[in-house]
Amino acid sequence: MDVFMLPINIRNIREAVTRTMIFFDIFDFPLTLDEISHYLLGLKVDRPHLKLYLEQSNSVGHHHGYYFLKNRAELVEYRNMNLSVVNNLWKRVYKFLGLFSAIPFIKMIAICNTLAYNNPTSESDIDLFVVTKKDRLFTARAILSILTHLLRIRRHGKKIAGRFCLSFFAAENVMNLEGLCLKPYDIYAAYWTMSLAPVYGSETYAKFVAENTWTRRYFPDGIVPRTEFLMQQGMISRLIKYLFEKILGGNFGDKIERFLGKHMIDRAERKAAKLPDRRGTIISKDMLKFHDHDIREIIREMWEARIRKFS
Repeated sequence: MDVFMLPINIRNIREAVTRTMIFFDIFDFPLTLDEISHYLLGLKVDRPHLKLYLEQSNSVGHHHGYYFLKNRAELVEYRNMNLSVVNNLWKRVYKFLGLFSAIPFIKMIAICNTLAYNNPTSESDIDLFVVTKKDRLFTARAILSILTHLLRIRRHGKKIAGRFCLSFFAAENVMNLEGLCLKPYDIYAAYWTMSLAPVYGSETYAKFVAENTWTRRYFPDGIVPRTEFLMQQGMISRLIKYLFEKILGGNFGDKIERFLGKHMIDRAERKAAKLPDRRGTIISKDMLKFHDHDIREIIREMWEARIRKFS
């Protein structure tokens, strides 16, 4: 069997650490001990033994609490330089989160991609993964889109840095993401799912974790929940959400949802038809995913090539 058919057929701590760190090295990202423990592929290793291995390994360097592959010490300075960017973007998330959580039919909001890893640059946007109530995806997305556009905080055109990217919405009935994964395996999707940082919707996030048990093929315990970013919804936000869900529920809400759905799907299909590669695009009544450049296969090939080199 090809070694990459089962990427976490890992026999020892050296293979687990090497394959984990190679993945993050692709993105020029050194890791803390906590991060290596959280993202460690294929094995469960207690912190003292993991720390001992990292500090004695001939292939791993460490400096100021960060670990990296040998001869990549410059990544520590690079990450430290971006700490202010990380802090500013997280402040921006919480500045607007009260408004976002008041939007009807939004069940969960999670930060994904670079900010979820705490690895953005000064040019990065803030990627959101939004889960909505079943049969209200288009209503929720329309309201969030209008709100962020009016506040001038939505990414569009060349206006990217520090703005919110609304490129991934899923209804609560399609939270299992296994069907979106590349075959025979998808290392990028596994890490993407593991790294999600939910900021709103603790109950829905718990269901998301429970439904994505396929991640146990990569991580021994599957998704290790990241609950430290979750915010408690305020009373005013809850009241606004409740009132609008009452108004936009029932037959009246169904008509609006159908109208918005037809408009959004038609518009999305016209745009998607112009793309050279549609693998990163999903357009349905239960999911909208707009990633014009699907890098998963490229990342997988780079990961495999570097593993062969280290082997």
